[in-house]
Amino acid sequence: MVDDGTSAWFLPLNQASPDKPRILCFPSAGGGSTMFAELAEIIGPGIQLLGLSLPGRQARFTEPACTDISALISSLADAVGDRPGPPYLLFGYCSGALLAFLLARVLRARAVAQPSGLIVASYSAPDLVKVATYLHALPPDEFWVEILSYGGIPAEIAVQPDMREIFEPSLRADYKLLADYRWEPSPPFEFPIAVARGRGDLANPVESLTAWSRHTRGPFSMHEMSGDHWLLAGSQQDLAAILVGQAEAAAGRGCSS
Repeated sequence: MVDDGTSAWFLPLNQASPDKPRILCFPSAGGGSTMFAELAEIIGPGIQLLGLSLPGRQARFTEPACTDISALISSLADAVGDRPGPPYLLFGYCSGALLAFLLARVLRARAVAQPSGLIVASYSAPDLVKVATYLHALPPDEFWVEILSYGGIPAEIAVQPDMREIFEPSLRADYKLLADYRWEPSPPFEFPIAVARGRGDLANPVESLTAWSRHTRGPFSMHEMSGDHWLLAGSQQDLAAILVGQAEAAAGRGCSS
């Protein structure tokens, strides 16, 4: 699955051997693959953790950002493709959950190798989510007032105009990309879906996350933990346990089939 054709899109975050189960991680808006570096360190080499590397940031800073959600998902589906290998799962953090869900749907339509599970954190079910259709077009001052109201922005970025200028293009690009999303009904998946939510998450009430259950015919699990919306900022141990559990269950299903 992850070979020369995917190396630009999914970067390895740990030193796991290629026969280990894989988890492809999708960051929140404006984020990059390094968002999951601490999570990868906690999980260790027993599972391959790979982070989505989008154009316009970090390792691909000089490339133009992608603002067409259909084109992006198609490119990701091309990269993942139909390649033999150990089981793989998709993990979407915040708005990355929507990208992971849409990728799984396209992979199913193409009848290629399917993920063994979907893990989502801090994001409403795709039929309930309400994306901000205006945010990417706001003037800089108004843009940052709203972005900072969401929380989750490191203090060094929040208070330094120069740092804001670096991160603003990728944030705007991602919110423009998300603004084009419209829910289209589709059959539920056959693989498991696991959901993580911070008990203090005011942006996503519990009902909006349990609604992910109607998007699978397989097992569904809901995991509430201490913390707020930004689980990678303080609940990494709990998230790591969920990812490891889901990956080990997927490996067990693969061995028994």
